[in-house]
Amino acid sequence: MLAVGINSTAIMAALPSMRTELGLSSAGVEWAVNAYLVVSAAFIVLGGQGADRFGARPASVAGLALFVVASCIIANAGTQAELLAGRALQGLAAAVAVPSTLAALDTSAASERRAAAIGAWTGFLMLGFSTPCSCSRPWPVSPPQVWARLVLTRPKVVARIGSALFC
Repeated sequence: MLAVGINSTAIMAALPSMRTELGLSSAGVEWAVNAYLVVSAAFIVLGGQGADRFGARPASVAGLALFVVASCIIANAGTQAELLAGRALQGLAAAVAVPSTLAALDTSAASERRAAAIGAWTGFLMLGFSTPCSCSRPWPVSPPQVWARLVLTRPKVVARIGSALFC
């Protein structure tokens, strides 16, 4: 899930070099971001239904495997069309991986530990969303580093934050 979260913001750091190397137009730059978001939003409910129908574990493995394949397509993209196809495929993969990993967590965690598990899951996902921001911060400790330390060393604190926000 960390990779899915990192992907959502890492694209912003890569846009300038992708624009020059692939010769992206202004619309191409916008679609490099939006192809992922549009496809992910459009298919997230179907991804959850797939997890219900085929099982959360097989669906999450399939979603993450598809995400890796899509990342390889993007890494080797030589044209704008290849980049956009890879980003759309990444969005589809995220639409399968995100709800299926949450469903696996929901079914495998005992009811008294479910809030803590969902809080930790949310923490890792949010850590991924904020990680690229730490590259340009002049502060000695960046907010993502603080969040990572909380997630890894104080899971109960993260679970409480997650429970307060989402339960």
